[in-house]
Amino acid sequence: MNPQEFNASKVSLGVLRVISQVHISLVRFMIATSSGCDKKLSFITITHGTGETSLTRFQSHNFGVRALTFGEKHEFADFLLLPSQHKVVYRIDDRVPLNTSALFDFFPFRPQLSSALALVRSLGYPVIGRQNRMMSSGARLDSHQDVLITACPWDPRIKGEFFHQTTLSVPLRHVKEFINNIKELVKIEPKFLCILEDSNGILMRYVTSSPAFLGKEEKALHFDLTYYRSKDDPLVPRLYEDFIEEIELMAVFKYNALPHWGKNRNIAFNDVIKKYKNATAFLKVKERFDPLGLFSREWTDQILGLKGSVTIVKEGCELEGLCIFSEDSQFLTVLRGYMCRPGKVYREARVCTRV
Repeated sequence: MNPQEFNASKVSLGVLRVISQVHISLVRFMIATSSGCDKKLSFITITHGTGETSLTRFQSHNFGVRALTFGEKHEFADFLLLPSQHKVVYRIDDRVPLNTSALFDFFPFRPQLSSALALVRSLGYPVIGRQNRMMSSGARLDSHQDVLITACPWDPRIKGEFFHQTTLSVPLRHVKEFINNIKELVKIEPKFLCILEDSNGILMRYVTSSPAFLGKEEKALHFDLTYYRSKDDPLVPRLYEDFIEEIELMAVFKYNALPHWGKNRNIAFNDVIKKYKNATAFLKVKERFDPLGLFSREWTDQILGLKGSVTIVKEGCELEGLCIFSEDSQFLTVLRGYMCRPGKVYREARVCTRV
């Protein structure tokens, strides 16, 4: 495999007819410590890993600026943004010397109710083995049938967990302005992001550039937004849907964010292949490896710009992220009381707003 083929195969979306053979090598034993500090740089006792994590008000600490450098200072750093509370949970995570005591006091692993632990315990699936047996949440597969007295949280037969994730990588050079735009939205309606905070806020992680043709082309900050989605009627707007969609559209179109290939709604993949400077090189490798397109399907052809579009225009399509509203007539027959309106900060956005 030559370098071009190798860089295409690193992120292939499964369309190259390539089976990768991975060689696993051992690395030196390491210990990492997680800690955090408040605005006075003094520790408080919210234990995480082997240290402490604290809450810091982002307005008073110029969070947009700090986000640019925080990841450079700590090898495994990330943070949770709680916008409506004006707080950030900084996770300072670094390697430490091997002779460190390494107190294993990670809070999810503290003593808990035995009955609760029994519900989530593994049944002994191997860590190494056949892929279909490597399941981190597989205890329900062989459990007793009890007329749904117990069930997986995501079991479709019960009204359990149901949510959606929008996951986008904003180039680091745009992060400060993007975060400041989110702050502006919070000022307009301080409570709107409480729907994200029910799922631990906005998780932000650092990603670096990659030589992969469909990988990240520059350093970026990964934004994970997890929010409720109705399973009963997808045509019913979500609470403060216009605010969440404005953040999504702002990231994709104003700041040229790249979507996570395995998540997101259709609009995040609209013309996405044009954002990759090596897209042509990837498609040449694809044509050489799989000229008949046996490993492609309609969706991959659409996101790779080969055939058709990811945009689907139909009644209520914007609520599912299948299209972007252009006029009120697209949804007024169903959504009485809602109209297509420009974004409150990003005026080019078109979102479904209650009037």
